[in-house]
Amino acid sequence: MNDGTLVDAIIVEQSRGKKRDDGTSTRDPEASFTKKIGQTYHGYKEHIAVGCSTIVTDYRFSDAAPHKYNFIDELTQDEKQMVVADSAYRSEVREAELTSRGIACAIIFIRKRGQKEMSSVLKKLNQLIASVRAKVEHLFAWMKSMRYRRVRYRGASSNELDFALNLVVYNLKRSQCLTRCA
Repeated sequence: MNDGTLVDAIIVEQSRGKKRDDGTSTRDPEASFTKKIGQTYHGYKEHIAVGCSTIVTDYRFSDAAPHKYNFIDELTQDEKQMVVADSAYRSEVREAELTSRGIACAIIFIRKRGQKEMSSVLKKLNQLIASVRAKVEHLFAWMKSMRYRRVRYRGASSNELDFALNLVVYNLKRSQCLTRCA
C-alpha cells in the first residue's frame, strides 16, 4: 500500500479551572467537555490526516465536543486512493460516497446490532486495516513522549498554533527518517 490517507483524532485536556473569590472562573471558555468510554474530558480535539509514510498532510483543531467523524470528509477531500480509519468513522453513507469517488474505504468494520459476531472474513479484514492504521498512532505516541498530553495555553487559537508547530516538528523529524531509509 503506497498511497492513502490515515485519519484519527485525539483529545488533549485543558485544566478545568478553579473558582475565584469573586465568583469568576479560571476555566478556558473556548474548551469544552466530552465523554469517552464513560470518562469526562475537558479540552480540545486534534484531528489529523497522514499519508502512509506518516507525514502529516492535513489537520483540524476543535473544542472537545464535536464527534471526530465530523471532520473526516474535510481531511480526505483530496484523497484519490484509500481512506483508512477506525470504526468511529464508519457509516454506510460515507462508504458509498468514497466508493462513488473510486476511493477504497478501509474503515474498521463494526458488528451490527443483533449480530452475534462478525464473519471471519471481516475479522481478517479488520486485522489488516488495524495493522495499517497503527501508523497514525505513532504520531500520537511521539507527541505524548514530547510531553504533549495537555494543552499549554488558554484559548483555541494559541493551542491550535502550538499543535500545528508540533506537527511541523514531527514532519521534519519523520522526513529525516524517511530520507535516511531511502
